[in-house]
Amino acid sequence: MNVHLLQSHTANANQKLRAELADANANRRKAEQVVSAAKVAFTKLEQVMRDAGREVERLKSEQAAAKHAARERRSDRIAAAYREKGTDAAITLVDGVPDNPALADAIERYEDLLVAAGKLQAEYRRAEERATHARAQVNWIIERIQDDEVRVLGAELVELQNLLWRLVDRTVGYQLIDCGRNPPQLRDFLLEVRTATANRQTAAAKHNPQILEPHKFNAYMDELEGEQKRRWLDYAARLREDATAVFPSPWEHKGVDEVNHGGTRYVVSNVDQTIDVPPEVAHVLLRTSAGAVLAEPEPPEENMTLVRARHITNSCTGISWRNRQFAPDEHGYFRIPVIAVADLAPHGIVMVPDHEVYRDETYDPQSLSVVEEE
Repeated sequence: MNVHLLQSHTANANQKLRAELADANANRRKAEQVVSAAKVAFTKLEQVMRDAGREVERLKSEQAAAKHAARERRSDRIAAAYREKGTDAAITLVDGVPDNPALADAIERYEDLLVAAGKLQAEYRRAEERATHARAQVNWIIERIQDDEVRVLGAELVELQNLLWRLVDRTVGYQLIDCGRNPPQLRDFLLEVRTATANRQTAAAKHNPQILEPHKFNAYMDELEGEQKRRWLDYAARLREDATAVFPSPWEHKGVDEVNHGGTRYVVSNVDQTIDVPPEVAHVLLRTSAGAVLAEPEPPEENMTLVRARHITNSCTGISWRNRQFAPDEHGYFRIPVIAVADLAPHGIVMVPDHEVYRDETYDPQSLSVVEEE
C-alpha cells in the first residue's frame, strides 16, 4: 500500500468531488427554496380555504334558519284556517324563501379554491421530490469524500503501525544491552515506553486506573468512539453548507490531535487530551487557542492516593516502581500509588476491589507495608 500515491490520488479526486459538491449544494438550495415557496403558498391557500368554508357554512345555516322560519309561519296560517273554516283551500301560501345568491357564490368560490389547492399541493410534492433527489446527491458526494479520507487514514494507520513495530524492535534490542549494565540506566524509562505502547487499555489506565476494569474500559471506548462519530457527522453537516469545509477542529471538542509552535510539533495524548509544552508555548496557547486550559500537575508522591493491588499469580514477592520497593503483606496485597497501577499492569499487577480485600475477616488493611529502596 503506497500511502503517498494514495494521498496524491485522493487529493485530486477530493478536489473534483468538492467542485461537484459545490454545484450539488447550489442545486439543493434552489430546490429547497422552491419547496419553501410552494409550502408558503399552499399554507396561505389553506387558510383562505378554511375561511371560505366557514363562510359557506354560515350562509347555509342562515338559509336553513330562514326556511325553518317560513315553514313555521305557513304552518301557523294553516292551523288558524282549520280552526276558523275547517279547511285551508282559500289560503294562498306565498311566504317562501328566495334563492340566496351569496350562498351560491360562496360555494362556487370554495370549489375553485379546492381545485387551486390541489394544483399547489401537486406542485409542492414535485418540488419536494426534486429537493429530496438533490439532498441525496449531496449526501452521496459527501460520503465519497469521507470514504476517500478514511481510506487515507487507514493507509497512514498501517504505515504508522509498521513504524511502531520497527521502533519497538529497535528499542527492545537496546533494552537487552541496558539490562546487562549494573545497574540498568533506562529501566524506568523503558518501562514507561512499554506501558504506553502495550495496548490501549493500559495506556488509558495510566491516567485513570479504573479503566483497567473491563466494563469501565468498554464505557471509555464507547464514549471516545461516540465523540469521533459526532465529529464525522458534524463534518458532513458542514460540507452540506460549505464544500470547502474540513474535518472539525479538535479544539471545538474535547481536545486536539497536535499543536505546532515555532516549527516544533507537540502531540496531544488521546487518553486524557493533555499536552506537555514549555512554559513559553503554554503561554501562547492559553492566549490564542480556543478551549486550551491549564491542566492540574501530577501531585507529589506523598500526596498520591494509595490503592490495594496484587499480582495475578499471587506469587509476587515485591514490586519496584520509580526507585521504590513495595512489599506484600501476608495476604499478598500491596499498597501502591494509584498512578502506578497502569505502569505495573504489564507486569501482572491489578487493583483489588474492596469486597475481595475484606472477604478475609482477619485482613487488616493497615498491615500493608512499604519498603523504601536503599
